[in-house]
Amino acid sequence: MKSLSISISDWKYLIAIVLPAICFIGLFPNFLERDTFFWICIVTIPISIIKGNRNFPFFTLVISFGLITILFPTVIGTYLTVCCAILFFLQLWKGGIHIIGLIHLFLASPFFIYTSTLVSFPIRIWLTQVVSFLLGISGIENKANGNIIEMGDLTFLVDSACAGLHLLSYGILFGTIILALHIRSKNMSGWKMINLYLLLVLLIIWGNIVRIYLLVALDIREDNWMHYGLGLAIFVFQVLLPFYFLVERFNNNQSSENSFQASVKFPALHSIVSSLLILLVFLRTNIYLEAKQNFQLVNKENIGIEMVRDDVAKMYDGKVLTYIKSPVAPYRANHNPMICWSGSGFAFGHVFKEYILGIGEVNMAKLSKGKDRMYTAWWFESAQGRTANQWSWRWRNIQNGERFYLVNVTSNSQDILIEQLKKMRDSKVISNLITSR
Repeated sequence: MKSLSISISDWKYLIAIVLPAICFIGLFPNFLERDTFFWICIVTIPISIIKGNRNFPFFTLVISFGLITILFPTVIGTYLTVCCAILFFLQLWKGGIHIIGLIHLFLASPFFIYTSTLVSFPIRIWLTQVVSFLLGISGIENKANGNIIEMGDLTFLVDSACAGLHLLSYGILFGTIILALHIRSKNMSGWKMINLYLLLVLLIIWGNIVRIYLLVALDIREDNWMHYGLGLAIFVFQVLLPFYFLVERFNNNQSSENSFQASVKFPALHSIVSSLLILLVFLRTNIYLEAKQNFQLVNKENIGIEMVRDDVAKMYDGKVLTYIKSPVAPYRANHNPMICWSGSGFAFGHVFKEYILGIGEVNMAKLSKGKDRMYTAWWFESAQGRTANQWSWRWRNIQNGERFYLVNVTSNSQDILIEQLKKMRDSKVISNLITSR
């Protein structure tokens, strides 16, 4: 009977852990981007599911993330609520789970990649300027132009890979694995772990600056094996190994024996509360996503118009392709062109800001896919004004409720694109074309 009782308790825990995950995948099947980074995260998650504080408040996090997501519905909030619920029941079942498991699960979500892509533009510009300055003080004449370094007739593009976005994601992932392996044998305070993560980010940034500097100074192009070999060597010898020794040096506390005891009795009350909360989160998020900001375009110039989705419209006149995408809440991710075009297989080359008289500052970039080349520009526009800055439109929305649409204009020719932008400068794209349904 005792063996049967333990078996029943184990099944209850298994159901409480597996069921929320299955429901999340069923409701949001496209949320988790199944790329190489995602699968490496999934395969290595068991390394980070380690013994930790028996009393760490995972259940409090379930309540906190759940309530926040009900008030401000997002899929990432739903994901974190489910992850905390899974870790909470795993904590009770096995006797203590370290918070580093939650960090690892967060890295597996696309939110980290989205954030990296969102800030990639200013990161590229900043890195280009830093490397250009270092080259200058080294006696190498050069000029920074957006994310391009010009040296006479030579140009070097600081693209998304060179900007360290891959290095950042993989660096934090493998840094998390190093910390998890260390914590298995030694205790580590929360403040030490935070400080070590900060040091890891600094190592990644500095390693990336050194890599770009060497690639430019030594004129190592993409078709040279050293282009990738150098990046791998810096990743290992200037990021991971120094971080490993920092972890060993900064944390010498010996771990006490784990005396955590798993719960024999299944927490029925906690299970009911978390299940009801997760159900409300699922319903609230799903309803919010289905209630899209629908709109329609008024065809004033007999241009071909197509509603790609209820919240995305497309216009094409044979030369210029224009997407207009509906507003989103300021705390939500929008249809960022740097993500949407990348999802279509295009790589972003030269990225820069351009001032168009009458429109103001716009984001511009060169797109490439195999032999195909396109030029794109985008900004955010409300009935009251325009801005090219992600954070500006979000802040203005919070301040006065301005609803900003994303306007993305693309052409095969940069000259045609600039000409189209100049035509649009005297018109309010949103107020002229859009009416609510």
